[in-house]
Amino acid sequence: MQSSDGIPAHWLVQLLKPKRAGVDVKRSVRAAVGIAAPIALGLLLGQLQLGMLTSSGALSATMAMAPGSYRYRARRLCAVAGSATAGILLGSSLGGSGWWTVLLVCLLGIVSAIASDGSDISSLAGLQFLVFGIVGTAQAPLGTNPFVVTGCFAVGAAWVLLLTIGAWPVHPVAPERAMVAAVYRGAAKLLGAIGTEQAHPARQELTAAMNTAYDALLTVRSRLHGRDRAYRRLLVLLTSATAITEASVALLHARHRPPRAVIDAVHELADAIDEDRAAADTRLPDNHARLVRALQSGITNVRRQLVRRADADRRQARDRRTARAWLIDRLTPGRETWLFALRLALCLALAESLGHLIGLERSYWLALTTAIVLKPDFGSVFARAVQRGGGTVVGAALGSLVVLWAPPGWLLVLLVLVIAAMLPIGQVRNYGMFSTFVTPLVLVQQDLLHGDSWGTLWARLIHTVAGCAIVLVFGYLLWPGSRSPRLGGRMTEVIRALSTYLERALTGVPQGSAVLRRRAYRALSDLRAEFQRLLAEPSKAGRQVAAWWPAVVGLERATDAVTRCAVEIQHGAALPDPEDVQRLVRAMTALTRLVDRPGDRAEFPAMPESEQLAGIRTELSNVRSALRGIQRRETGKVQAKT
Repeated sequence: MQSSDGIPAHWLVQLLKPKRAGVDVKRSVRAAVGIAAPIALGLLLGQLQLGMLTSSGALSATMAMAPGSYRYRARRLCAVAGSATAGILLGSSLGGSGWWTVLLVCLLGIVSAIASDGSDISSLAGLQFLVFGIVGTAQAPLGTNPFVVTGCFAVGAAWVLLLTIGAWPVHPVAPERAMVAAVYRGAAKLLGAIGTEQAHPARQELTAAMNTAYDALLTVRSRLHGRDRAYRRLLVLLTSATAITEASVALLHARHRPPRAVIDAVHELADAIDEDRAAADTRLPDNHARLVRALQSGITNVRRQLVRRADADRRQARDRRTARAWLIDRLTPGRETWLFALRLALCLALAESLGHLIGLERSYWLALTTAIVLKPDFGSVFARAVQRGGGTVVGAALGSLVVLWAPPGWLLVLLVLVIAAMLPIGQVRNYGMFSTFVTPLVLVQQDLLHGDSWGTLWARLIHTVAGCAIVLVFGYLLWPGSRSPRLGGRMTEVIRALSTYLERALTGVPQGSAVLRRRAYRALSDLRAEFQRLLAEPSKAGRQVAAWWPAVVGLERATDAVTRCAVEIQHGAALPDPEDVQRLVRAMTALTRLVDRPGDRAEFPAMPESEQLAGIRTELSNVRSALRGIQRRETGKVQAKT
């Protein structure tokens, strides 16, 4: 589909283009070895079927692999592998029972939906519980002992867990050290990109790196009993990065790229942190620009931290919710969670009933497609349905050809090795690409030893299309509210977070301003992620987000402008007039009114004329213009209808 000027529609571009992401070689190697090794061992021992079942468990754990601390990886993999193992035990024990199986799958869907309400780990665990519960129902009619299936599955998951966290006793803080180093590398990349088109994407990458590092380190520190020097030191280094990142953002907004030697010095800090050594004490050039001096001051401070190798920090407070309170939270999910559970159960019931009534061969694939697509917390339902459909059609064709060909043993291991290595690459770039790689693996693991035919190939492709159609029609098009999300709430949160940060940072109160700055950038990051998810929607939601996008960009630039002004104040600039600061705060309050009440025609308050605050004033004016443009567009549509 193209727009009137011949340019592809925004939702189509968002749907098809892969995300820019580097290749995590270590993760690809772990995926390849984790999934292919059980098949190779089964081949050597003459127990290929057991090797395939073990490889299925390895696949479930591989899909849960993610960067982070060893503790986070262990918790994530154990939760996901445990839930997937429970799912396959239930499915293989109770499947193959006609309408009782339909009821079982619906119940699995409800449990999965409620579990998704907790956190990213519980959401993925809930999905794996449902997916491998459905896969287990496919094992039941084959007469395989469910305890043998479950045991092999658990061994495969444990094997991947060992590969993922095996270095923990030797290098316990290596992942956290890499995350802290990534913050400094992000700052260096941002500084080098100033004045180019890559500057703002680099700033977003820096924000993401900061969020990831803080989440990992604060989570680990909250669970440590006693003083741990390694984590304390890393937290100090991460906190010390604040001065460098703030100065980098300020230089970006000022379009002032620092000397190359300064950028190289930030790179050297990153390398020193990653390699756990002192940084080279290279001479920084004399530079009288206030913002560059602020950056150099931050570099000098971090160099001292690396030499001392220890410093004081305050322990983070631990969340001490009782097990009882946690259980009550999980047993009393909100209205939206129950609605999602109902939607998932309805679509699964339709998929299972269709397979049961028509007598489809390998009908579990229909319910499996429905379950994987209908996970809105993992992205747009529409986008996932289209990407999953396209990717699975290609993947199912490739996988079925492999099954029909039944390649000799070691060639099969080689094929699985190559496809498994591509899983992490597809997972971070495009869901359709991921589906193209994961589908052949599932087919090989489930169907190679049970025979296949050209008829089964076509049936599987039909199942995929039918599953996506069920989700699109009943879980998206006909489901109330799925195409009209509320966009204003998140944007209001961002404006309020920015207002709080501005009021603290520009009135000379440094205590807590760094925390408020991180909070504002985190809210912006969440807002951008939500909007990018909805940009892939061809419905009214997608068009609304495209119209709101200039306001999101304006808020990002306004936050950068506040950071620049705050850094200048910290390094000698005069404080702005308090009344001017309050005018900016009142202006942001007016912006929230424009977001919350589009028909509000109240006069926008006057903003300060101060030259020091000109950058902030300009960006807030741009946000106001963007929001009023949306307001005029919506008002015009209403008048046209009447």
